Amino acid sequence: MNGFATLPFDEQLALVARAAREPGAAEALLREAGALPDSEPLARLVDALAEAGRLDEALRATLAEVLERLPDPALQQLLEEPGAAAAPLLEGLAFDALRTWPITRPSALAFLVRWLRRRDPAAHARLMEEAHAATDGPPTDGRWLLFVSGARLAALKEDPRWGPRVVETVRLAVDALARAPKSISQANAETLLARRVYADPGHFLFELLQNADDAGATEWSARVEADRAVIANDGAPFSFLDLVGVLSIGLTTKAAQQIGFFGVGFKSVYEVCERPRIHSGAFDVEIAHVSIPRVLATRPPDMDAGSTALVLPFSDAVDADALFRRALAIPPETLLTLPHLERIELTGLDGARVRWRQRVERGSTVLSDQALTEGAPRRFRITERRVSFEGEREEGRARESRVLVAVSVQDDGAPRPLSGPTLFAFLPTAERTGLRVLVHARFDVTVDRERVERGSAWNDALLDAAGHAIADAALELVSDGHDPLAILSAPDDAAPAVATLMAATRSRLHDAPCLPAADGSWISPTRARIVAPSLARALASLDLGDDPGSPARALAPLDPRELDVARWLGAQPLSDAALVERLGAHLETDAPPPAWLAGPGRAAIFDALADAAVDDAALRALPLVLTADGNLVRAADARVASTELAALYAGLDANRPVVAHGSVDALPERLRARLAIAAFDPARLVDDLQGDMRSQLLEREAPLLSALGALATTALDRLRDVPILRDSTGARRALKEGLVDLAPWLEALAPSLAQLVPVLDPELRRTHPALAARWVPAFGLDELADALDAGLRLAPEPARQLASLLDARATELSRGLARRLAAHPLFDDTHGALRPLRGEGCALSAGDASLREAVPAWPWLADPARPFVAAV
Repeated sequence: MNGFATLPFDEQLALVARAAREPGAAEALLREAGALPDSEPLARLVDALAEAGRLDEALRATLAEVLERLPDPALQQLLEEPGAAAAPLLEGLAFDALRTWPITRPSALAFLVRWLRRRDPAAHARLMEEAHAATDGPPTDGRWLLFVSGARLAALKEDPRWGPRVVETVRLAVDALARAPKSISQANAETLLARRVYADPGHFLFELLQNADDAGATEWSARVEADRAVIANDGAPFSFLDLVGVLSIGLTTKAAQQIGFFGVGFKSVYEVCERPRIHSGAFDVEIAHVSIPRVLATRPPDMDAGSTALVLPFSDAVDADALFRRALAIPPETLLTLPHLERIELTGLDGARVRWRQRVERGSTVLSDQALTEGAPRRFRITERRVSFEGEREEGRARESRVLVAVSVQDDGAPRPLSGPTLFAFLPTAERTGLRVLVHARFDVTVDRERVERGSAWNDALLDAAGHAIADAALELVSDGHDPLAILSAPDDAAPAVATLMAATRSRLHDAPCLPAADGSWISPTRARIVAPSLARALASLDLGDDPGSPARALAPLDPRELDVARWLGAQPLSDAALVERLGAHLETDAPPPAWLAGPGRAAIFDALADAAVDDAALRALPLVLTADGNLVRAADARVASTELAALYAGLDANRPVVAHGSVDALPERLRARLAIAAFDPARLVDDLQGDMRSQLLEREAPLLSALGALATTALDRLRDVPILRDSTGARRALKEGLVDLAPWLEALAPSLAQLVPVLDPELRRTHPALAARWVPAFGLDELADALDAGLRLAPEPARQLASLLDARATELSRGLARRLAAHPLFDDTHGALRPLRGEGCALSAGDASLREAVPAWPWLADPARPFVAAV
């Protein structure tokens, strides 16, 4: 086996394979391979022997000796990824080593504890139980102190029996750690890590917050003085393993459920100091050059013996005021994400103090500044989920995580967007997410904790759960009557880092009632229709979808950002074609307009239709125009006419509705132009009066007569043989029957004249004077004179009435008309007989009264002084 160390690696592997086959060669090769700085040949040999079943008790004992002599880096390399056959053996050897190796190898022992905890949790638990039992009685081997908790170690230091042993063990272990050999490259790496990884000044404060929470602390404080900072917490005191962790890189002693993983967080204190001091439990140490500890003789009197305190004497370049301002910038929301901490206290140079406390009040988590230095308490609604991960995961990494979403709310519970960091991995990251809520989970982050690791399946699983938790929070807000859009990010605002989260939120809310509808209800995005704000109220009650089983509703008016969110979730704009189609489904022809169309939204709907990108024919097919009886008709069917004609035809002919100009003029000009409602043809009224609709039209006498009054004379002439107008007896007469319009002052003669000639109902003349004047022949004294000349004879009483009327208008009559009327028997003589005033059989008039007395039998005029006599 001589020269094994000088052979090429492939030849070394050949010897390893032979040793696994040939008895007697393995022991020597184990020793020679174990002496190499490179432990891979040894690892290959152990795996080969285990697979061949050659690791008997003798070789096992030899391997145990070899392991104890391995340098710490070689030991770590050997145990990094053992083969399946060798793993049980190595786990057993590690357990034995922890029980027997000397205290002067604290780093190796710390590594073995960490390794065994991950590889064989049951064996690790037995070791801890054994250590506890070994320190439960009188002092024994001090090496067991390396494995007990910090709290137990501190208690043992106060025990008179164990106190000296604890002090001595601390001295030996710290001295061994200080004297542990380090290569130049390792020392440089430690320095580089301590001073270059953490670019954010004051980042160490966050790391120490994390360390305190990992220690189970409920209180954490930072006091910034002129030349130093003192950071304290009430968590578990340091153990030996904790001390090794802060001195090492990648040798964290934390369990998977704790926050830290890299084992580098403590190094961030070198931002502000050269030689940090730790006062915790059994330890009072100062650390030089990142990894060289030394025991301090005493603990400062102002340090609480029951707490862990870090004293950080400032480097020359540290600005204490700036550091305190950075401390004040620690988001109080960190109390929400750290599982144990409940209070944070910050004290500045001038004694200024801020104390944030977490409490639950009325179902909300409240972060209050007990010093009341600024602002009101911060209130949050908390929604949580848990993730169990089954995918590939680096050894030692957590496989379960709480996922927390915190929604900032006002005192009344209404949500508001969160200001400040939004993505936490226990501590705030610097990720620009565009989120409006706080999201926390055990994300895999970069060493500086500024970013979450990209391409991590674990992170994707957490982000997916966070997206669902945000959706849960949104729906909880809805159930309490609050609009959740304030907490949902617009897609353009969300950073690529949270794409998985956004996708999960969208998937969860796509079909969930999370958007405010215009009718005050909550609807799912798939059922939401985006309409102009002016249309929202008008369409609020309508089903805007085409599936009766899943009605769609108009979305309430939203601001531009909220509208982007609604679109992203799946809300669809209501297209012009869909608007026309849905209005067609909800509007009924020959029925009154529904309330939503008769109200304030009417103008908005008409404006939208006027600008709709649809064929004009589609608009003309909608029942949009109001008839005189208050029903809607289609523009394609309607004819526009006067108010009188519209009232006349209201409800008579559904196939040919007539609408008033006023109804059409009420529509927007653009819509009127597109509807292109045809004008009513007056000839239609004439045809209808001559046809089957006559009786229906005659029943509507007032609007009919008004409509007739607007017809042209030529149209009226076509109706001379149609009995339309009522005479004084109430019978309808055609003009060709001789219907006349008796002069108003002749109305007293109407009953008598009506027996001789049809006389227009005087009421019709009063209500429709223009029509009467244009269409019905007038019947005054001239016409009466003609009738009398033609042989009309009046009964005595009407004759006397006419005579009285002639007296009343005597001065207005032409001499010729008066002489014509005077020729008819209208005037009483002294004997009561009716006589004309001139011509044959006329009444006599004597200027001398004595003559009348002399011949009384003559037909003397009874009243020779009447005005008409004088006119004749």
